Amino acid sequence: DDGKWWMHYGSFFGGLYCVELNPATGLPVNAGDQGHLVARRADYSVHNLEAPEIIYHEPSRQYFLFGSYDPLMTTYNVRVGRSDKPEGPFIDFFGKEMSDTTNNFPILTAPYRFDSHDGWVGTAHCGVFTDGEGNYFMAHQGRLASESALMDLHVRRILFTPDGWPVVSPQRYAGVPQRSFSAADLEGEWEIVRIVEPRAERRLEAGQILWGEGALLDGEWNIAEPYTLANAGVIAENKGSWQFDEKNQLLSMTLNGEKINNLIIFAGHDWERRLDTVLFTGLDDQGRSVWGKRTK
Repeated sequence: DDGKWWMHYGSFFGGLYCVELNPATGLPVNAGDQGHLVARRADYSVHNLEAPEIIYHEPSRQYFLFGSYDPLMTTYNVRVGRSDKPEGPFIDFFGKEMSDTTNNFPILTAPYRFDSHDGWVGTAHCGVFTDGEGNYFMAHQGRLASESALMDLHVRRILFTPDGWPVVSPQRYAGVPQRSFSAADLEGEWEIVRIVEPRAERRLEAGQILWGEGALLDGEWNIAEPYTLANAGVIAENKGSWQFDEKNQLLSMTLNGEKINNLIIFAGHDWERRLDTVLFTGLDDQGRSVWGKRTK
């Protein structure tokens, strides 16, 4: 609105910075200015951060700064913060500034595996864009877990939770037409993935895992688990309960004693089973993504 230009940049080792640019030259307004710190982590020998991507979300009038954590061929994952100014400061899910040394949340993507597939690792370094019609998308790398040198392009829908945080689809975009669902549409068998931060400590060299350590370790996978949403709001085998807000297309669950609210229901494509289905995405109370797809 004020005509100022800003560039966000940074790498694994120095954190992420923002500098004001001269619109006429594309150079810093003040020669030699490296800008100000907007995001960092505590220990860059083991905890890395790179790949800033920033978008303006018109409905919320917020700027969202996306960054990528950890080694790019294994536990690479996307985090995000928001601000009402393009230069920050950017605030995370818990109200922490991304420029402090806290590991920030929400976490949007991380290595995951649904049934009938080897799974994907390295799911970060994102570009974020809109189609001009109010739909937002994230593009990022994805590497086959069985052959992590093979890198594919993943494109996912971005949706926004009722409290304004971006979340991404558990499945890649396939142009499936959207429609409204009823509670009866949700009854059936599901696979649910909890997207959490890596729990294993890695030895790193130049910000990457050591040669020959390309496979994920215990505590680094986010693996789908089966659940059955039965009628009368019951999750089978005494695993919990569920409620559906049909007007707002939001699912809430009590899952193994944990309450998870406002999961966004939408139509998508099941790439593992090669058919269209019902999906959900959202966040738990810890700012960790929760993904689901109906399988039967």
